[in-house]
Amino acid sequence: MTPRNGAGRRRDRRACRSAAVSAVLVAGFLLAVSGMNDASARSPGSSLARDGGSATRTIGTELDRGVSPSASRPETQRTATGPFPDEGDPSSPTVVATVPVGSDPFSVAYVTPTGRVYVTNIDSKDVSVISGTTDTVMATVLVGTGPEGAVYDAATDEVFVTNILSGNVSVITDTTEAVVATVPVGLGPEGAAYDAGTSQVFVANVDSNNVSVISGTTDTVVATVPVGTGPEGAAYDAAKGEVFVTNFYSDDVSVLSDATDSVVATIPVGTGPEGVTYDAARGEVFVTNYYSNDSSVISDSTNAVVATVPVGTFPRAATYDPATGQVLVTNSGSDNLSVIDDATHRVTETVPVGPSPVGAAFDAGKNELFVAELTSNSVIVISLPPPTSPSTNEAYYVAVGVGVGLAAAIAAMVIVRWRRNRNAEPFSLEELFADEPPPSPDEPTEDEPTPSGPR
Repeated sequence: MTPRNGAGRRRDRRACRSAAVSAVLVAGFLLAVSGMNDASARSPGSSLARDGGSATRTIGTELDRGVSPSASRPETQRTATGPFPDEGDPSSPTVVATVPVGSDPFSVAYVTPTGRVYVTNIDSKDVSVISGTTDTVMATVLVGTGPEGAVYDAATDEVFVTNILSGNVSVITDTTEAVVATVPVGLGPEGAAYDAGTSQVFVANVDSNNVSVISGTTDTVVATVPVGTGPEGAAYDAAKGEVFVTNFYSDDVSVLSDATDSVVATIPVGTGPEGVTYDAARGEVFVTNYYSNDSSVISDSTNAVVATVPVGTFPRAATYDPATGQVLVTNSGSDNLSVIDDATHRVTETVPVGPSPVGAAFDAGKNELFVAELTSNSVIVISLPPPTSPSTNEAYYVAVGVGVGLAAAIAAMVIVRWRRNRNAEPFSLEELFADEPPPSPDEPTEDEPTPSGPR
């Protein structure tokens, strides 16, 4: 074998390294393309706004309940157009049932043990109980006047329903679907939140600007907490033992400590904050702002807004899906749902639904969303696509990377073998990637034979 001079060996090393670098660049390109394809599959409209048909429907104005200022909001006559979810595509949210309920359905509460769904009907003064198995109404419970909010107490297996016109809360047992107590509270009770840490229910009273704290054990008010102007929604933060209350007219959120039943922070948000939900995975609170058409994201560690997410028109309720890390917002003005990714704080999907979607509740067991449609007097059941497993995507990327890495190694070996077959002196892998020594002044620059002694 003819030994290679320094210049030749350097050229061999450069050729092999060039092959390896090229392979790495190709791998990066393939991974980037794969990532873009994966992102486009979840981008707005990619899986929901398909070519599967469109429609136009005219929707009437929301009814004026005639009591609290929050009830008469300027939702003018509007026209909503498709396209609507493609029911033949398993990757799209699909409406699997439409359930007729009472008049002016507003809020929805999901009962985990039985899978039942409680829907408050403002005008008919009752609550529809929907079976999660058959998606049909199995009971109708008469309550107070203007039932609006609803929340489930897991400790007592009861549903607390706020009656905005009669100024009280009806307590319904899930065992018999009957009212077992009526609790007087403040003026215009609307939203409510259940505090699992203290077994208390926090009720936002929109017209008396305070929150009534009800003991789930005795069904009596144990505290009244002054908050901002026009409190409407409430959500419980289990990690910190706090309740976040949206104040519609003061454009802020009051943070209540359940240990002291007092306000510990006030956070400015958008215009007309109404709905609110807690994201336990990230320690964040999502607030829907009715007039500014966006959602304020609050960090519970700093009690400050960390992001503002534009959504649809007149957003009402928000609910958190722990399986996908998504927050679903009902937009009563644009007749759709905004799906927010809690990791990026961006809307990833917009789901067209029926007229005036307001309250919503998530059934984690069946991966379904129950949405109350105010003007159609019905609740639609939406089957959500199964969450994409991060491990699946990661395994795919790893497989691509390993494949390209093997190709790079094979390419380098081929080049080495090719050089060796040309009577080139082989070199080790360490030598391949070692720093090149500077050439000596008298070193040949081409592949000239190096003298190896007398022949």
